[in-house]
Amino acid sequence: EQLVASGATSSRQGLGRRPEPAHERLYQAAVAFKESGSTHESEAQECTFKPQVSPGTLRMYPHIRSRYVGDGGEVAANMQKDLGRRDEQLAEKRRELEERQMAECTFAPEVPLRRPPPRQQEQPVTVSGLGRFFELRGMTSRQQEDQRQREERVFHRSIEHARCGGVTIPAPFDFSKDRPSRGSEASIQAEDTWR
Repeated sequence: EQLVASGATSSRQGLGRRPEPAHERLYQAAVAFKESGSTHESEAQECTFKPQVSPGTLRMYPHIRSRYVGDGGEVAANMQKDLGRRDEQLAEKRRELEERQMAECTFAPEVPLRRPPPRQQEQPVTVSGLGRFFELRGMTSRQQEDQRQREERVFHRSIEHARCGGVTIPAPFDFSKDRPSRGSEASIQAEDTWR
């Protein structure tokens, strides 16, 4: 209440002049609160309520007492210790349960500790289909070589006859005399597979 009242009076006093920033007013209020110091003591004197357990409850539950007694730091430490103890007890119970379950298991397989080393084979390893693979690869290379030779014959035939030492020799056209016969045309067409 003092903080609010001091803030209200300072704002009333400063009606004619410029108001102070909020952080400045808060700082001044905190300093004034520390200087008064007696507010905590007066609040403690005002609080007279102290809870007590009824005597009937004490008689009904005499074996139950508060676990956590003391100030805040001790209570937190005691709670952590209790949680740690509880976790240890649960872990121990789990281990016991697992041991009982394992004792009930009767199956015990015989597993050799080490595998015998693999035998080394001196014979060559046979791979199925390897012979056929090499056969097909050979056929493919032969077909490619035949194709290359045919292309060489067909595409470079006219160049070999028309050039001499890198120079083209022109020849006159004579359609009536050098007409090829029908048989030679068939042989040329058989060789020209690229058409």
